[in-house]
Amino acid sequence: MSFYDRLLPAIARVPGIEAVGIAGPLPLTGSRFGLSFELAGDEARGTANRPSAGFAFVSPGYFRSMRIPLMRGREFTTADTELSPRTTVISESFCASTSRMRIRSASGSNPD
Repeated sequence: MSFYDRLLPAIARVPGIEAVGIAGPLPLTGSRFGLSFELAGDEARGTANRPSAGFAFVSPGYFRSMRIPLMRGREFTTADTELSPRTTVISESFCASTSRMRIRSASGSNPD
């Protein structure tokens, strides 16, 4: 069991705590990770010309902790592991920037 798998439930048990979650990199620090992706229908574009987006790793409970509402779909859960199908949450602005919502990551996985 990882440190965070023990830490988050321990913090959640503290009286007055409503929700717990972690993220990396931290929001509003200016740090970010990037990932290229492929939109359905753009397969001919080639790897070098793929668009990219910033991303963060977040734990189950993060969106609830930050009071970020999900417009559609679901939040991450403890069932989302390295062995389960990939799960992605995208921002409303990212969604508005493309009319095609079928996205394939650079690793070739094809989340729906």
